[in-house]
Amino acid sequence: MIVREGNGSGNRNDFSTDFNQIVLTSPSGWEFKTTGVTVSKTPGSDLGTVSLSSATATTITISVSVLASGTTSSNSNDQITIGGVEIRSTDGNPLPNSGTIVLGFTGTLKNLSSPQNIVSLSQVAGAANNFQVESSAGGNIPNQIAGTAFNIKISARDQFNNIATSFSGGGNNVSISSNAALTSGSGNTSNFSNGVLASHSVTINPAFSGATITATKSSATGTSNAFDVSGSAGSVGSVSVGPQSGVSVYGTSSAPTYDITSIRGTTGTVNGTYSVSGLPSGVTSGGFSPSESFTSNGSNAFPGATLTLNIAPNVPAGTYNFTVSLNGGGTPATATGILTVTKAESTIVATGLTSFTYNAAPQGPSTSDVTGSMGLVTFSYSGTSNGGAAYGPLADKPTLAGSYSVVATVAADDNFNGKSSAAYAFTIGKAESTISVNAAGPFTYNTNPQGPDQVTKSGSTGNVTFSYVGVSGTTYAASSTKPTNAGSYEVTAKVASDDNFNEATSDALAFIIDKANQTINVTTASPSSAVFNTGFTVAATATSGLPVAYTSSAPLSN
Repeated sequence: MIVREGNGSGNRNDFSTDFNQIVLTSPSGWEFKTTGVTVSKTPGSDLGTVSLSSATATTITISVSVLASGTTSSNSNDQITIGGVEIRSTDGNPLPNSGTIVLGFTGTLKNLSSPQNIVSLSQVAGAANNFQVESSAGGNIPNQIAGTAFNIKISARDQFNNIATSFSGGGNNVSISSNAALTSGSGNTSNFSNGVLASHSVTINPAFSGATITATKSSATGTSNAFDVSGSAGSVGSVSVGPQSGVSVYGTSSAPTYDITSIRGTTGTVNGTYSVSGLPSGVTSGGFSPSESFTSNGSNAFPGATLTLNIAPNVPAGTYNFTVSLNGGGTPATATGILTVTKAESTIVATGLTSFTYNAAPQGPSTSDVTGSMGLVTFSYSGTSNGGAAYGPLADKPTLAGSYSVVATVAADDNFNGKSSAAYAFTIGKAESTISVNAAGPFTYNTNPQGPDQVTKSGSTGNVTFSYVGVSGTTYAASSTKPTNAGSYEVTAKVASDDNFNEATSDALAFIIDKANQTINVTTASPSSAVFNTGFTVAATATSGLPVAYTSSAPLSN
């Protein structure tokens, strides 16, 4: 790597006196070799000293000094040479990996700014260095059964354990061996594709404890995990699913469990695996506890498991079937489990007015507040009228005044139970009556009680009574009896309440009993003439029966 003044006499002073340092920086994921870096100057007439200050994995620092006399155009074109710089990708840095070495400096270099990207880097997987042998599904190879074929997966890896994709195609295969007896699958495999052999079948027989499988190509090799190979294969007989434990309610998350039991079919080794399928939307498996897999040898009983289901709140109420399977070689055993999601509870409260007034029409509260079910809301009314008549329960509102209650009921829907409210009390109060005394008369004294006694009223059918009282100087205490004597009076009428109407009293109505006319009848008339100072008799009566007073145009002595 060279840092050089430009050619030509005009470019011999590209290094300024304030130019004093060069720094090389490695990109992320890469590191410099920290030894072997060299620095030199040629021909050096412009330069004082050039030396390596430090070399780390991330930076290489070089100190520079420029002579004042070296900035004239008469001097030679000088250069700084940096040698022995090595860089590598950080061990284990995942692919792809790329970056750029950056050169920075302190001070002035004519026509150059700091920093500058100077070297582009890229990394690809290296050659096959070792092999990874695992289960065809990935991960450790599980325990196997003697004489039963199983598949393995092999991948070629470089020194940093990246897949060596160049290990592919013709001739790129491996030789398979084992510390146990391979009855099939030993020797050379088929060719890898982009560094991977996705599936290779092997069989181990007889049984072996701690078996491993090794893949080899020249000096590159790799060995699987240790696993056990047990005796001859047994078979699965049956599996059963116990009842649901734990209640699942619509609208609430839940995790019910089921006891899973199974029975072997034939004696031998069974590597069993429980699984569940056919779950409805919103339901997922929480797994089998203590494990979904087991190995059972000889005639030993199969271990059971507990299945947990995770139920989301939005799973509709209902009954759902699902399937639990036990695979262990041969025909799987299956059983049906039942998940029940029950309806959630609704709430309902009757609402509305609690006081009504009798109007001869049915009336009462007919609204409610409901949570949960979207079903039909109905109302039931019951109570007792003021007259003591029992009412309901009926869907029709009551009409008569009295004390009642209503119960609101919401019907169930798909996800919520039906519900009835608490009784909601209300009253139908009595309506108001009206009454007025009809004007009557005239009245004239006739020795008999008399006065107005007819009314106009609405509402109550109760008894009507009257009260008569003297006014304007007429003395007559309030009485239900009509007055007899001539004078001035007032009458008020009152209608008593009934079951549906309140009592009412009329305004006072004034009336008069006029005096009657009377006639004086002369029963003994005075003589047509009389002798002075002699007596005679005169007699008269009044039709009223009152005394008759006598007067004369001439003086009387008696």
